[in-house]
Amino acid sequence: MTATTVHEVRRNSPAAQRRRRNDRWMRLVVVVLIALAIIATLVPIYFVVIAAVNPTGSLTTSNLLPRTFTLDNFAQLFINPNVPFGLWFLNSLKISLIVTAIVTLVVFMSAYAFSRMRFRGREGVLMTIVLLQVFPNILAMVAIFLLVSQMGSLTPALGLNSHLTIIFIYVGGALGGNIWLLKGYMDSVPREIDESATIDGASHWIIFSRLIFPLVRPMLAVVAVLTFSGAYSEILVMQVLVRDREAFTLPLGLYTMSQSEFLTDFGVFSAGAFVAALPPLILFYISQKWLISGLTQGAVKS
Repeated sequence: MTATTVHEVRRNSPAAQRRRRNDRWMRLVVVVLIALAIIATLVPIYFVVIAAVNPTGSLTTSNLLPRTFTLDNFAQLFINPNVPFGLWFLNSLKISLIVTAIVTLVVFMSAYAFSRMRFRGREGVLMTIVLLQVFPNILAMVAIFLLVSQMGSLTPALGLNSHLTIIFIYVGGALGGNIWLLKGYMDSVPREIDESATIDGASHWIIFSRLIFPLVRPMLAVVAVLTFSGAYSEILVMQVLVRDREAFTLPLGLYTMSQSEFLTDFGVFSAGAFVAALPPLILFYISQKWLISGLTQGAVKS
């Protein structure tokens, strides 16, 4: 019996046919699940967009394929004196960009130190960071409110309604998990690179800025995007520490819109939600190349 004949017999055996049927069913199940996930994601977005361009300002009268379109709902966001939507938008961008820049820089330096250096207390600090991440942020809200209130009596710039205070809180909350995320990725970078550069007389700063930075840039993009999205969409801290309407960010501003006279004007609210979703969407689109490589390469040890 030739090798070709043996291969044909094995290929047409009952076990091989069962495996092929199982593989086809598995592929079909995966395709169906992906299709359902896409539908579950896109359908709410579709209805929000339709409500935003609906002239009636109501979600219940929005047809699946509307006959008329209008941009009046978007115009109302910026011309209504009772709703400083433009200011909320700028506040969100300002806080999110500053937090992202600080967190990305501090996380990069901290992860490099924990990954490449050995110093006293290193394991204890890493374990402390892990333990701090176990407790949800809501448990600290009372303590944060009392602390900020006391600080505000001494330094108004760090009290309630202060964006500087919000930035400090966001930075502190985002450091722990991101340090571990980038450290794990940096551990996969071969140490031979550092050793070779050290033999050639390179300092830690040269290794840090010229050798390690290009290699971990994809994961830095992941850290930056996650930090921006978290700070941009956060509402709990803002709701507790901010009372001044002019200091609101978009999530808190949209929440107050949904509880006010705009409760019956879903078109304006949907327009605001659509505009609010644009910055994270643009950021994800711009950084998608680095996000994909950062999320996949970190799982491979060299």
